[in-house]
Amino acid sequence: ISEADAESTVAEVRQRLADAGLYDLQEPSLEIALPDHLFEDHTLAQLARELGLDDEDWLPKAALEDDPDRPTDPHGGDPFEVFPVSDWDRYEFVEFIGRGGMGDVFKAKDPRLGRHVALKFLRRDDPDQIKRFVREAQVQAKVDHENLCQVYEVGEVNGLSYISMQYIAGGTIKEIADMLTLRDKVAIMVDVADALHAAHQAGLIHRDIKPANVLVERQLDGRWHPYVVDFGIAREIDTPHDLTVSGMVLGTPAFCAPEQVRGENSKLDRRTDVYGLGATLYWFLTGQSPYAGAYPEVIAGVAERDPVPPHRLDRSIPVDLETIVLKCLEKDQDRRYDTARGLSEDLRRFLAREPISARPAGVLYKLGKRVRRHPGLTALTL
Repeated sequence: ISEADAESTVAEVRQRLADAGLYDLQEPSLEIALPDHLFEDHTLAQLARELGLDDEDWLPKAALEDDPDRPTDPHGGDPFEVFPVSDWDRYEFVEFIGRGGMGDVFKAKDPRLGRHVALKFLRRDDPDQIKRFVREAQVQAKVDHENLCQVYEVGEVNGLSYISMQYIAGGTIKEIADMLTLRDKVAIMVDVADALHAAHQAGLIHRDIKPANVLVERQLDGRWHPYVVDFGIAREIDTPHDLTVSGMVLGTPAFCAPEQVRGENSKLDRRTDVYGLGATLYWFLTGQSPYAGAYPEVIAGVAERDPVPPHRLDRSIPVDLETIVLKCLEKDQDRRYDTARGLSEDLRRFLAREPISARPAGVLYKLGKRVRRHPGLTALTL
């Protein structure tokens, strides 16, 4: 809100406290202290719930009495945001969070352990979808890393499969990008790369690394703690590809590796995730994905064209950082970092102002790529 609005609100609160004789109380009633219109403000409701407050802790009694359905439907009856289970003693509904690629996600309270969780429910009663849905939980549960979203439980209620996961009280890196310095962004990607390395060591590849799948939570010391989420299309490296179809593009095209957009699922490995990390870092630095446009343009760009070097979009981006990003985005898997740990180590060198291991592509290599891409045109030029 504006400074004038803030001052006006503070003045109104002070006057209410004075009128009610509550200035000497350490914990005055919110119902008396705050302007009425703030109780109807959705932002205030979200803040209260992020602090772990139940509606009864902060809402005026009149608001609760006027809205008896509030505990199960705070969004005015939107059929797509209603908690799918009623009278459930395992989890208590708090609010709708959002919609993922495979299911709807809700914030809920686990009364047994006294903590909030994120519950994901499958939207469709499709056997294949359910199989992938449960598999997502099994995949994530295999890896224990501080920067990977934890899976607590997999179950079924009223015929609906669900996953109980760690609740992250924050948003995606998209929501905080403008608040961060360049070094903050690099530090976040160091942690994300380390998390992916842990997944790779456990025999898993994510296949859908992008800004929307990196959530962040503010720590007490002010630092941002990232979490990699949504292993919905991940697979175990050494298992058969029974849940994928050859030629099917799995992932988000703008952040997919060339082998993904070509549907070459047998070639996907940890370096595919390294590409996704590079594409995400590219977006973090420039504000746009390496390839933009309509779906066909993005697919063609990922498969055939080199991305615009980041410094052409923002001259303040250091050369070493651009070199790291472009190494991740190489079309040839063998020219990328061999592991996500290799990427995180180079990013650490950058932060420490030490020489990085990556080197810019040489003139001969660039010329060779041009010859392979346009043999007729190159021969004519020569």
